[in-house]
Amino acid sequence: MEGKPFLYFLENELSQFYYVDALGNLQVSSNPVPLTFTPDGWQDISILTEKNKAYFGYDRTYGAPQNFVEDGARILKKIFYGKGFETPVYLVILEQQLYFSDTEYGYYYDLLVRCEVDLSTFSHNGPVVTASILDGDISRALKANESTDYEFDVDVDAAKPVLLDGLRLRETVQAIANQSAGISVANRRNIIIEWQITTTEQNSQLGAVSTTGVTTSYDDDAAVFASKRNLLKTTVATDLVTNWDFKADILMRGGTTKLFIVWRVFTAAGVLVNDPSYILDTENLVSGVSFSKQLTGTKTINLPANCTAYLCAIVSNDINSNTGIADVTFLFSDTTSTGNAGDPNLSFGYFYRFPATTCNTLPAAYLFQQLVDKITNGNYGVTSTLLDNLDPYVVFTSGDGARGLPGAKLKTNLKQFFTFINMRFGVGMGVIGGRLVLEKKSFWTLQDGIQVINIGEASQLKTTLNTDFLFASMKIGYPNQTYDTALGDINGRYEFNMTQTWIAPVTRVNTVLDLTTTYRADMYGIEYTRINLDGKTTSDSSSDNDVFAIAVIPAGPTPLQLDRTQNPFIVGLLDAETAFNSRLSPKQCFLANADYFHSCLDMLEMKSMVFSTADKDVAMAINLPDGTVIEERADVPIHTMPPKLFRPYTFDIVIPDRVNIFTLSQRKKIVLTYSQGTISLGGFTLKTGSQPASNAPQNYTLLCSADTEITPLIDVYE
Repeated sequence: MEGKPFLYFLENELSQFYYVDALGNLQVSSNPVPLTFTPDGWQDISILTEKNKAYFGYDRTYGAPQNFVEDGARILKKIFYGKGFETPVYLVILEQQLYFSDTEYGYYYDLLVRCEVDLSTFSHNGPVVTASILDGDISRALKANESTDYEFDVDVDAAKPVLLDGLRLRETVQAIANQSAGISVANRRNIIIEWQITTTEQNSQLGAVSTTGVTTSYDDDAAVFASKRNLLKTTVATDLVTNWDFKADILMRGGTTKLFIVWRVFTAAGVLVNDPSYILDTENLVSGVSFSKQLTGTKTINLPANCTAYLCAIVSNDINSNTGIADVTFLFSDTTSTGNAGDPNLSFGYFYRFPATTCNTLPAAYLFQQLVDKITNGNYGVTSTLLDNLDPYVVFTSGDGARGLPGAKLKTNLKQFFTFINMRFGVGMGVIGGRLVLEKKSFWTLQDGIQVINIGEASQLKTTLNTDFLFASMKIGYPNQTYDTALGDINGRYEFNMTQTWIAPVTRVNTVLDLTTTYRADMYGIEYTRINLDGKTTSDSSSDNDVFAIAVIPAGPTPLQLDRTQNPFIVGLLDAETAFNSRLSPKQCFLANADYFHSCLDMLEMKSMVFSTADKDVAMAINLPDGTVIEERADVPIHTMPPKLFRPYTFDIVIPDRVNIFTLSQRKKIVLTYSQGTISLGGFTLKTGSQPASNAPQNYTLLCSADTEITPLIDVYE
């Protein structure tokens, strides 16, 4: 050994080295300046490194405060008394290592640990300054602020505009036919059956217009079109279901003719669309004979796009001519087919598509970096190949953002963001090289290039089943939404992006694995936010601050298009053609985490995870061209799941010499031998304890790797 076994430094947040010059002034240097006097207490400190189950990364804690003397104490006093207790100070320790090869050898210093001096615990007692030690990287900031909400502008240069071109919504307009004291029709054959809509939501949201006037007659079709009274408007071609139930009383005073109940449908230019299917009912009229009949029925017709439709009664020999016009008195009765007094009933059911709008959204990679910038004051970067190359490409906006309001904000925190990304992709998050890394769990356990550390022969092996990884049931998905009665009763029950519950074949624990997110991906929620609040300019909805996740196609024109690539293969929805966010469905989130489920359910391959319940009874299935079937409610046999990431067993071991693994990359696999080299084991660090200044034996708790065979342990008797 040459020189000191350890070197100690005090650094600022820019990795510059503090020192006190000959005049006693505090200085910083870009060149390493070690402390002359070793902190008292380092030889007793213990470092605990433990896997964070929530993030699949690691936490590190330090067991004893440090006593700084001489130059170390002087530096800390000058910072505490002169700069304040919030000033970042880091303790850096290097350990001397031996390098050797076949032809040479030498000594070098390797980073042992970089931790933060917690000046909030500063204690000055004579020549000694005592302070606790904290984890010195981004982990400490994450622990303190992972649940702190931050606001982000949606209208920024990094925003991605998305075309929200809507869902075709099945709507039902409930109405009553306005009663009349009687209309005398001499030379006017078109009688508009006027209605009054009884569902107020529909008035402003749908292409339906009603008035409170009485039934009116018009000379010809052009006059009907020009009236703009009591009409339905379409933006796309749609099926229209008409239900009617009213009594008509007609007194004929000349000629023999017919009564037609018919939809008069006009193009945007006012041209009548002649289609015999638009006739709902035909009744014969006899001159001088009163006609009194309850007219009831239901019929479906197809309306073209961009048309207006008027429900009319026509008195004529021929619906397509003006011949046979009779002098009649037309009256709606206040009775219904039930024989009880009541209003003349009408209802219209049809698909409606709200006009397209564009909203700004934030990409996942951008939002991740912005969250970390907020938490760490911009001191740490992020790395995520997953987020840079998402499939599906997921973007985020708020309720205000979906409405296109200027100045819209997105409010979230890192924990909520991670929870969504983990639910959808099955990820882990940890610190590598001073950057926060977010990748799939397989990145942390299986990918090529993972570090393998051979710690040699171990002793005192204890094997246990790690029940922290077991679960009896699992919840996955999004918060259930209750939409307003007028819209939700028809459409919202087809929303698939809500919470599902699954049952695992585990009976020894009653733990619930919760993979639900507070973010929303319900397509009806996004659509109703646009429709219900159309034209409003203030925050006046509970959805304003909700975070919406939207799956879009990353390549293509601007604005980005909603991802509907799976739509041709979807069954079980009200309108599969215009649906979106199917790639974010709970079942596809389930499948993204199936390697983790398989790991937890070791040796249960002949069993299945069983679908239990969902907030809504949606039987959506996707039958992809390659033969893959994604059925939301179908059980999943465990043997069909992707390969395991680990096995749910822990190995508690002791090794005789200290191995500095806690400063290495989190992507590490520990391999060891046991029972005089006859048994080979591998695993990932769950917990390690170490006293770096000594060579005392170390205790390790490892999570069994997926490729470790555990049956040889049957013959271990120690």
